[in-house]
Amino acid sequence: MEIGEKKTIEIEAVDAYGDYKEEMVFDIPKSQFPENVQAGDILNAQSSMGPVNVTVVDVMEDMIKIDANHPLAGKKLIFELEVMDIQ
Repeated sequence: MEIGEKKTIEIEAVDAYGDYKEEMVFDIPKSQFPENVQAGDILNAQSSMGPVNVTVVDVMEDMIKIDANHPLAGKKLIFELEVMDIQ
């Protein structure tokens, strides 16, 4: 690429953060969470592979639904690039 040149790069989901996996969405007893947890919160959890961030999807009467997928899982990444300078 040269100065001023523009390019669009697309990375399919499977080659980026992977496909969205329904099996990574869990209902867990509400008693295992802080009192004030609400939908949209991002929490740290411990998995068999180490720490992982999870998103609270729904707060029900006795259970909380969490999503352990990466927020960009299942999404194509599109980057718009422009060479501004070369040093």
